[in-house]
Amino acid sequence: MPPEIVPTKNDARPKVSTLPAPPKVSWKLAPTASERKSSLRIGIWCDYGCTLASMAGIGDFVSNLVAALLSLEESIEVVMLVHPGDQAVVKSLRSPAAGRLQIVSSGNAKTHLIRAARDAKKTITEIVHRAVGRAVSFLRRSLKAILARARRGNWIAWLVIACGIACAPAAFVFLWMLYAGNRLVAYGLRGVFYPLGILIRGLRPIGENRTYCPVATAECCGCDVWLVPFGGLHHRLTFPAVLLIHDLVPFRFPGSLDQESFPITDRAFQTRAVEATLCACMSGFMRDQVLKGVLGLPEEKIRVIQPAAPADFPPPARSQTWARKRSGEGKPWFTRPYVFCPSPFHPHKNHRVIIETLHWLRTHFREDAFDLVFTGDTSIPEDLARMIQAYGLTERVHVLGSLDRSKLGDVYQGALATIVPSLDEQDSWPICEAIHWQCPVACSDIFSVREQCAPMGDAMLYFDPRDPDAIARIILQIRNDRKGTAARQHSASRGMWTRTWADVAREWLTVFREAAEIGCHPGFENSERSVA
Repeated sequence: MPPEIVPTKNDARPKVSTLPAPPKVSWKLAPTASERKSSLRIGIWCDYGCTLASMAGIGDFVSNLVAALLSLEESIEVVMLVHPGDQAVVKSLRSPAAGRLQIVSSGNAKTHLIRAARDAKKTITEIVHRAVGRAVSFLRRSLKAILARARRGNWIAWLVIACGIACAPAAFVFLWMLYAGNRLVAYGLRGVFYPLGILIRGLRPIGENRTYCPVATAECCGCDVWLVPFGGLHHRLTFPAVLLIHDLVPFRFPGSLDQESFPITDRAFQTRAVEATLCACMSGFMRDQVLKGVLGLPEEKIRVIQPAAPADFPPPARSQTWARKRSGEGKPWFTRPYVFCPSPFHPHKNHRVIIETLHWLRTHFREDAFDLVFTGDTSIPEDLARMIQAYGLTERVHVLGSLDRSKLGDVYQGALATIVPSLDEQDSWPICEAIHWQCPVACSDIFSVREQCAPMGDAMLYFDPRDPDAIARIILQIRNDRKGTAARQHSASRGMWTRTWADVAREWLTVFREAAEIGCHPGFENSERSVA
């Protein structure tokens, strides 16, 4: 939305003129919210090559904060800058905002085409991989069944094996022809569509940005201050901004982020921290270890604002849950006890140790009654898939994909325990989710999680996130007293729920006003925060 333009008339009249000259008009920007002192216009930067989704991670924090800010009895306007074509991602926040929330995008027709093509490519690739994986699994299971019957002397199985051996050369030629045809079609399509890609990406009017310019859009929004909730931004912060630093996971654990969607570098992250008006974090540990220790930021530039538990939890009443409904649809794993690990497949989330723990329970404790359930992405990474196959756990590990709150709550309530084995976290919302739905939870013994769960005292169960034996013993401990563990944790967690998102929003509002006031000072544009 372009800034409002207010004409101001110049009262000076011409001294010599036979006809009355029209008054001169000079144009200036309308007074900003900080100048009017009556309202504040806050921008939320959500465009990082793709829009921060509201169901996970940083996007969940943004959606809770925006809803809380708009619920305050303050004169506030919020502008959310989203990636072109992603307006629907944050559409749910608009309805209760009473016209105080504006969703803007800096896209054009080319960006929509590029985004649609990328999404189509990703979807087709996932479908093909899923189909190939199912076909391979089917063939593997069929071959195992035939070999098992052959060992028992089944003549039909031996006949099938003999036919397979006799037809092996023909099958090889057929498969080779399929592969060659597939590659030929793929390269043919690439050759046909390559000129179209050049037209979409390359041809543009002189002076027009190749894709889009979010900085120009942000500067036209007339915001007093911007919240940048993620440091992986490749645009200079030339306006008052508060940078939220969650952690340094992308640097400590390479591959934690999709580099196509979040192309982040150490230099960009550190430069944004220097350029920002103020930098915020959510815990004293992050302030001391990261903002001060790693980034070297001065004390006067740092603000600590603790979060609250997600505000969109449905009531924890148990009914005929989604998980139990699924048990009648040919999903035998719902009939066995399962350990729940709700997080995307990033290296620092440490899914590997949970898979090792399931194998450890089998080999060292002779416990083979447990399944393992993941959420997040629908496809499991190749290294984890190989590990699962090597341990013989293909039928015991299940990936549900992304779930909404109600279905997620059903899975929590049906789980034996929730395990959070992260190697590095700012804080962990799955801990709050598990406690809310009265599911026993155990988590990594790391400083940030210790700080988050301090109100629970001894009721929280901790383990070494690199030791599968310690995790296995925690699971068996919960199995032996699940109801008692859940009751103790639920009772001890009352202190975690006293802080609401309204409290969080008020503290953030104070920081926003402070950053906006700093941005009004003369010489702000030339201050030392600017880095070329």
